[in-house]
Amino acid sequence: MKKFGKYLFTYLKLTAGAVIYALSVALFLDPCVIIPGGVSGVSILLNHFFGFPTGVLILIINIPILILGLIFLGRKFLIRTIYATVISSVMIDMIKYLMRNAQPLTTDKMLASIAGAVVMGVGCGIMMLSDGSTGGTEIIAKLLRKPFPQLKTGVLLFITDAMIVAVSAILLKDVENAIFDAITIFITAKIIDLMLYGKDEAKLLIIMSNRSDILCSGLLEKLDVGVTLADGQGGYTGAPKKIIICVVKKQILHKAKKLVRELDDTAFMVVTSASEIYGEGYKKHGTVEL
Repeated sequence: MKKFGKYLFTYLKLTAGAVIYALSVALFLDPCVIIPGGVSGVSILLNHFFGFPTGVLILIINIPILILGLIFLGRKFLIRTIYATVISSVMIDMIKYLMRNAQPLTTDKMLASIAGAVVMGVGCGIMMLSDGSTGGTEIIAKLLRKPFPQLKTGVLLFITDAMIVAVSAILLKDVENAIFDAITIFITAKIIDLMLYGKDEAKLLIIMSNRSDILCSGLLEKLDVGVTLADGQGGYTGAPKKIIICVVKKQILHKAKKLVRELDDTAFMVVTSASEIYGEGYKKHGTVEL
């Protein structure tokens, strides 16, 4: 029963992500002919020139890409992606049909590109966090992350989508429209990365002090953070020193600074961002890279 509940919740999230994605295309991007890259962008472009239904085109173009996904990414991902693709494609055409006699929400391309990008990024992020996608360049990005794991999904999506935007600029012969397209894919990529990876999770503190024992106790007791002591040596004096290394969440960084200042205002402290942390209180080791 617990397994079924988890399974059901996953598909509810996929459905929500697909509907949000559809809203971005049907309400903002398609009416203003803004090309968000990917299969959606190609479909909007073909809809503009030939009048084919955008949702149907998304399904058709996705077929060969989905086959690649089955081969290299596995059946579970493929099933969830097909589900999300069908839901989003049907919803796009349904929303457009229901809105056929209504005025567009906005005719301002800048507003449409920003709003559409944010909504699309949220939808894509929800689906990816549920191990699904709307297919298209999202599958290509996942495939490219295998040989290039150092590149984030949003970056790969931006690169592949930029190529499609460049083609649309040539076909539409409209540089201004291409600028709005580029804004859309840039913001979408940023929103996706924010949802998948989050902001910098914490701050890494490296503290050198003659009162390292007092500082260590203060950090452990007052802030309840993990502390590591490393052996060091003063470069000038040659005197042995204990170096404090600890990670604190961003919201308590100010408390850590205040504590160090109160206990030893002569301490030398380095604060740097730690964007990926594995271990107790943070990500589990072996967390799947999206």
